Amino acid sequence: MNIITITLNPAIDRTIFLDRPLSSNGVHRAINVVEHGGGKGINVSRTLKMLGMDSIAVYFAGGETGKRLKQQLQNENIQSIIVPTQSPTRTNIKVIGSDGKCAEFNELGGPISEEELTKMIQKIEVLAKSPRKPQLFVISGSIPQGVEKAVYNFLIRLLKDTGNMTALDCDGENLHNAICTGPDIIKPNLAELESILGTKISTTEQAVEKCRQLYVDTGIEVLCTMGGNGAVYAGSDGFYTAEFPHVGEKGTGAGDTFLAAFLYERTVTGDVSAALKFASGAATAKVATPGTAIPEVAEMRKYAERVGIKKV
Repeated sequence: MNIITITLNPAIDRTIFLDRPLSSNGVHRAINVVEHGGGKGINVSRTLKMLGMDSIAVYFAGGETGKRLKQQLQNENIQSIIVPTQSPTRTNIKVIGSDGKCAEFNELGGPISEEELTKMIQKIEVLAKSPRKPQLFVISGSIPQGVEKAVYNFLIRLLKDTGNMTALDCDGENLHNAICTGPDIIKPNLAELESILGTKISTTEQAVEKCRQLYVDTGIEVLCTMGGNGAVYAGSDGFYTAEFPHVGEKGTGAGDTFLAAFLYERTVTGDVSAALKFASGAATAKVATPGTAIPEVAEMRKYAERVGIKKV
């Protein structure tokens, strides 16, 4: 399957590691600083590349930070389709203390002009009409300034009308707005699931029931990650829970790694339970990996061996 990621609000992820626990006052000294290309869709493409699967990353890029983003993805041999912008690509800063606790400072991104957005849509439409099928478009992340919130609705309709599949991973408001257009897969975390359903979820059993009902009502496959409490799958292949092994939290972006690993393993094996198991191991490996670096495949497989999968 050809996988294409769409990131309307990419970033340079700058991670600062401290010599002591993070606190709200005092002087903090950095012992290491690393940068990676970021944004949820780009993280999916980076993970797929680590797994040996090529994808196409489609994104905006502008200014010096946009040049660095382009260069970083070139260094990782990730195929890119870039729409240049007048506004510089944003920088997201993650500060991680010696105790593993993390504070994140994310810029808004944009503004994106109407002309720039039109060019992006045109490039996506060309990809959507490619005779190379099946294609899965992963639409993920926040929406930058200057772009209407309904843009994901428009993109999903465009992609569905041209015979493509879509996976959507975005925050509660944007997810709530776009779910009516019927993406094939959504990947909310627990807080986002609660937001779109308007209800509190306290147990895994409740999460299973809510995901099951959402699938029955909409026909949309649901992948819900619940932090250290595991994950739930509800869809045409049944209903499953995954129990994650517990590790010390060092890294961020586990949800993006989870989605990429699930799509990879499902494409390779066709087995949802195997895909959920591997995705859970990959996400755990990501949590155990400092900053925004992508864990090695061997680490993903190692943690996957400790994941418990249950059909419910």
